[in-house]
Amino acid sequence: MDEMHESLQEIQGPLPWTLLDLVDYPMVLVVDGQRAVHANRAARLPMRETSAEHCVRERLADGTGGLVAACLAAQRGLRTLLPLPVDGDPRARQVAVLPVDRGGDRPAALVMFERPALCQPLSLYGFGRAVGLTDAEARVLGDLWEGSSPQQIASSRQVALSTVRTHIDKIRSKTGSQTMVAVMRQISMLPPMLEVVACHAA
Repeated sequence: MDEMHESLQEIQGPLPWTLLDLVDYPMVLVVDGQRAVHANRAARLPMRETSAEHCVRERLADGTGGLVAACLAAQRGLRTLLPLPVDGDPRARQVAVLPVDRGGDRPAALVMFERPALCQPLSLYGFGRAVGLTDAEARVLGDLWEGSSPQQIASSRQVALSTVRTHIDKIRSKTGSQTMVAVMRQISMLPPMLEVVACHAA
């Protein structure tokens, strides 16, 4: 990690890379087509048996998965979407490799992984507070978001099914939605609200 931060000091450009820590998409900045110099907070978090940062470093080192070619293409202004193998995960992760305009400095590529979740817990909590949900309604909304049915919620919460349905009606009313599908659509588009991130001035 120290080597990465030292490498980051070499990069001069208008974008404050530490702000990427506020984004819940795992992202890794690559220069020269083969050198990872910065990973945001989401990329450093565990992902199965590894992290997005570690995965990118391995694929750049061993040249597999087409990542090196995609990063070199990004330096020429091209965008690539490719499946990237991840250790310990039978499913390859879709990554976008995007060109980074650094105002005349040497070109770079941004490797952006798919989001680990459609909505962060803090975003869901903030949404509930913003629309005025009670604690019970917020819990039901969270359970629905996780895929539980009203019957399952009633059983796990040890309440009557009619109580759960009343909460669902209140959720629809308070969010101005005709259906729970519309509520879920609102939630899926919420901006990320991650845990507090300390940003240090360069």
